[in-house]
Amino acid sequence: MIADMQDTTFYAHTRDGWTLQLIAYQAESKTKRPPVLCIHGFSQNHLSWNQGGFVRALCEEGFPVYLLDLRGHGGSQLDKQAPDVQERGFCWDLNDYLFEDLPCVVKLLRERHDGEKLLLCGHSLGGILSAVYTYRHPEDVAMFAMLAAPLDISKAAARVKLASWAMLRLRGLSTSKRISWKKLPMNVFFSGMEKVFFSEVPGVYRALPWLSRYDRFQLLSRLWNPHSIDEEIVRYLLRTMEAEPVSVVMQLADWAVQGGLRFGREEEVDYLPLLSQITTPHLGAWGDEDLLAPPRTADSFYRYIRGRQYRRILLKQTNHIDMTAGAPALYVANALTECVSTHFPIV
Repeated sequence: MIADMQDTTFYAHTRDGWTLQLIAYQAESKTKRPPVLCIHGFSQNHLSWNQGGFVRALCEEGFPVYLLDLRGHGGSQLDKQAPDVQERGFCWDLNDYLFEDLPCVVKLLRERHDGEKLLLCGHSLGGILSAVYTYRHPEDVAMFAMLAAPLDISKAAARVKLASWAMLRLRGLSTSKRISWKKLPMNVFFSGMEKVFFSEVPGVYRALPWLSRYDRFQLLSRLWNPHSIDEEIVRYLLRTMEAEPVSVVMQLADWAVQGGLRFGREEEVDYLPLLSQITTPHLGAWGDEDLLAPPRTADSFYRYIRGRQYRRILLKQTNHIDMTAGAPALYVANALTECVSTHFPIV
């Protein structure tokens, strides 16, 4: 919920039985803008969008804004599903987001808006999904936005590739030892980070005297810039992170080590070299301090892109989380509004 803004919660139902939560925001405005579907990133949910003023800024410009919780996240968590879906457990992967969740939600929103095309806005993994969906279904999308989206994760920081390689090695170990593990408790990991880095956990600082408050902020700034985002927002987001299926984590790790953006079950397709064929207008925004999605992860996309209706921006002193939850969020919202005004005059 966003203070002083009225929201409406409703649900989309996928072909494979999932119930997905959407939260709608719309302010009174004399202007008419295309509906915006916001797609969160890895281990996050709709709460990542309403902390930095991003949604409010768009609504004030006349955009109807919809915050989606992908399957297994936020209001679409596994324990909120029908019994038969719960029995399947953490068995979904990135293909389900692209081939099940997004088509279902896009269809529903277009019906609500008399067939009007949508503006897809994705952060991080959500930005990747926005781009690939647009390539596959340009008839549904008026414009899309990629915010801190690591299109080529293999170009991310070396530590990201190292962690991904380690995850793939663990997958091989689990197979050889016949260990069955379906989910990674990322929620426990991130909430633990919140306790260690922001709270006085007994014994932690006696055992690790080097972990001063300054050192803590130096470590945390690998994900966000402490000078552009409020500490309470960071703590809140860490506490609301989600568990993830091992299958999702392994797909991302494979992209980081091998390169590419491979989707598909019976036959995989690498969409990374195909995205440059997109001619749909778009906004791309990256932060210069982002280790997870540095600007270079999009270089190949822009080197070969055919479309000319786009704006690519680089935000200074901006990290991964800042893009939607910190001070840069307002700048991004304004840039998105300007792009829409350029390509789609106000009605």
